[in-house]
Amino acid sequence: MKDYLKNNGLEKLQFLFYYKNNNLVGFLGFYKDIIKMLFIDPQYFRQKYGEKLIKKVLNDFNIQKVEVNKENLNAIKFYKKMGFEGFNEYIDDFGYKLIKLKLKNKP
Repeated sequence: MKDYLKNNGLEKLQFLFYYKNNNLVGFLGFYKDIIKMLFIDPQYFRQKYGEKLIKKVLNDFNIQKVEVNKENLNAIKFYKKMGFEGFNEYIDDFGYKLIKLKLKNKP
């Protein structure tokens, strides 16, 4: 994981982890005021763990934005449901097409 983060310019991220019965359910990585990644183990999909991580980071940190892969339509839909709206599209230094969304309404 450390190599992946370093090779993708994400080594400065802070993380929140969600565990259930000592099993990692998922994690959220953020830097300053931007959510950079959210991962939920597929066996825990549709059980509101992503929402719990988002709400936690919104309440405890000054998160105002999220970056998401432009092709990940499910993630974009999820973040819009969580109160974010799109405002910028760009290609990052590693060639990924991203959309940046900003927080409009806290869930």
